[in-house]
Amino acid sequence: MPIVGFTYTKILVEKKDKLDPTKDKIVNNVNLIKVEQDDRELAKDQGLLNFNFEFVVDYGKSAKLQLNGTVLYMDKLKEIKSIFNDWEKEKKLNLKVSTEIFNSILFKCNIKALQLADDLNLPAHFKVPLLRPKPQDVQTQESKA
Repeated sequence: MPIVGFTYTKILVEKKDKLDPTKDKIVNNVNLIKVEQDDRELAKDQGLLNFNFEFVVDYGKSAKLQLNGTVLYMDKLKEIKSIFNDWEKEKKLNLKVSTEIFNSILFKCNIKALQLADDLNLPAHFKVPLLRPKPQDVQTQESKA
């Protein structure tokens, strides 16, 4: 079943010092903090889970970016109970659910983190695809000039 909601509960970005590429390593991390059953009234056979997460981009001593939030997931009541019980017992999710939840978190948070990093003149926390001319194209243009 689908993800039916996504909300940020905390957006923190702090630049402390100039980034030193030789000392400051950029490290990303995403964690599920808590999984809770949502008690909103739905159809009789439907249920909701709140997946609370923390997404962090650490720029060493130079900066830190943190996004906390909640992903709202809906499925059949039987599935919701099974997912919640597995989480309560082992702090694990089945592959299908974890893939859907983490992909949603990564998609939204990477975009937001990229915007916030740009606002503070921090480098992107992942390699951004860029166009570059082939070396032979550069030589061809230079010889024409």
